[in-house]
Amino acid sequence: MQVSSKLIIPESVMSSPWEYLDCASCEEAISKTIDEQLTKELKNPFKRFSYWMHSRASGTVIQKATLHSNKGYLMIESSVENKNFNVKVDRVVDINGNNIPKTKKDAEGARIRVISSEQKQEINYHLRKSGFYAKGKNQIYTIFKEQDKTNQQ
Repeated sequence: MQVSSKLIIPESVMSSPWEYLDCASCEEAISKTIDEQLTKELKNPFKRFSYWMHSRASGTVIQKATLHSNKGYLMIESSVENKNFNVKVDRVVDINGNNIPKTKKDAEGARIRVISSEQKQEINYHLRKSGFYAKGKNQIYTIFKEQDKTNQQ
C-alpha cells in the first residue's frame, strides 16, 4: 500500500542510486529523510489512519520513494514504534531497472544494463569509489574489481 505518493530522496541525500553501494551513511540519511517526509505527510488524519491500519495488519508498510530527477527509486519498509518511524531500505533500483548491490561482495560479477555512455560514466564513477568498474557491450555490463582490470583487457 502506498500511503504517500510524495516520498522523494533529494540529491543532497543520494546523488545517484549507485552511491548506495558500500555506503555506510546512506541508510541513516535515507531513514531520516523518509521519517521527516512521513511525519509531515501523515498530519492528514485520513492518511494517518490508513497508514496505522495497514501497519497494524501487516506490521510494516512497503512504499516506493523516488530519487530526485527520476534517476531511480527505493523500496522501503516502514513501521511506527513509539510515535517514531522505523525505516529500512529494501532495495535501490536505477533508471534501467538494475538492483543496486548493497555490499562489495554482492557487486562483484553482477551483470547490469547500461543504456548510454553518460550512464556508464556515472556508474563507473560510483563503482570506482568502492574499487570496482563496469565493462561490457550491447548494453550488458559486468562489474569487476579494479585489481582484475589488467586481466580483463
